[in-house]
Amino acid sequence: METVDYESLETLLGQQLRQSDNYDLDQEHFFPIGFLDRLTHFSQNLSVVENRHDDKIELNYHGDDFDRWVDNMVSATHVYLKPDGAEEVCDTCLSDILEITLNSDKTVSATLFDETSASVVNSDGSPLTADNVESLCLAIDLDYGRQSSPLKSLEYLASLFYRAGRSMKMNICNSNRDRFIDPIFNFFKFDMVRLVPELLGDLEQIYDEQLLNLTLTAKGQK
Repeated sequence: METVDYESLETLLGQQLRQSDNYDLDQEHFFPIGFLDRLTHFSQNLSVVENRHDDKIELNYHGDDFDRWVDNMVSATHVYLKPDGAEEVCDTCLSDILEITLNSDKTVSATLFDETSASVVNSDGSPLTADNVESLCLAIDLDYGRQSSPLKSLEYLASLFYRAGRSMKMNICNSNRDRFIDPIFNFFKFDMVRLVPELLGDLEQIYDEQLLNLTLTAKGQK
């Protein structure tokens, strides 16, 4: 048996979310989450450096704001449970869970903050199984199509990636990620800093309108 508390699970899943970039502009997939992680923290660090030279330049907390967004997204992760003795599957949030236990038979159990226990299952009610804590992961469902208003800054960032890709004679796709991420970041980072507040606003819209849904699952699950 192996037990992991909420804070540890939130950290594990948060790191996975930060690394879940999806770049495939030909298929209209653009989820630059790792890039935004890097850009927001660069913006915050840059403001510290500039403030040291000129105290009239205000500090910003863009990196901290991004970290809070990640925490909020992960805390809202869907977790499907079958309470002990119940037949029906219920849907709760990760923030309702005190700890998760991986049993010797690879099934997963949860203890909620109200001290009730339940089996963790898939959405169809089948048992969730995991070899170890590191096997737990996020199923990510991104649906920009339901937005109430355009995510203009993300759309602009996508167009910038597209133009940069054409300039480098390279397709912006997941298989080419290691070839274009550093050049684009290093070349445009100072220009993109001005976009960070609006990009953070787009992320807040994604959270508020539930355009990004996360579900607790495990590697190898259907």
